[in-house]
Formats: sequence, structure tokens, C-alpha cells
Amino acid sequence: MKQTLNAIAGAPSAFIGRRTRFARLITLLLLALGAAFVAHAQQTTATIVGNVTDASGAVIVGAKVMATNTATNTVRATVTDSSGQYSLPSPDGCLLPQC
Repeated sequence: MKQTLNAIAGAPSAFIGRRTRFARLITLLLLALGAAFVAHAQQTTATIVGNVTDASGAVIVGAKVMATNTATNTVRATVTDSSGQYSLPSPDGCLLPQC
């Protein structure tokens, strides 16, 4: 009978131990997830947008627009849409637009 009572009395402490380990695991996972968001937030990104027009102000459809990173010579390119607008993502920093 004493063994049964001791086993029952020991059950809550075992349960609390598991809860504590689970809480620590969840806390660790949340901290790791938070660190990943902070690391992602440190990326330098930008978008270059604009319109291409001729000397009279008319839009130029289908004009090729390129941007070159002068430090790495990385080139990004796009073409203007039906309203002469373009958008270039530039995740690697400073780019110089060229037409």
C-alpha cells in the first residue's frame, strides 16, 4: 500500500518536470525563431522604379532597363510595361539604372 501511495504522490512531480522541459523547449524554439527574423531583417533591399519617356513625353513601351551594381558588376534587367513603367528589385545594394 505504501508503494502505491508513493507512486501516486510522485506522479505530480514527474508531470511538473515534463511541463518544465516542454516550456523550456518552447522558449528555445521561440528564441531561435526570433533570431531568424532579426537576421532576415538585416538584409539590404531596395526597388528601383520609374517611367521611360521620349523627348516629347510619350511613354516608351517595351524599353529595356538595366541596373548595374558598380562594386560587383551584377546586372539586373527588365522591360517597361504598357504605361512605360518599370520596377527592378536590387537586393545587392547600390545600383545605377541605365536605359
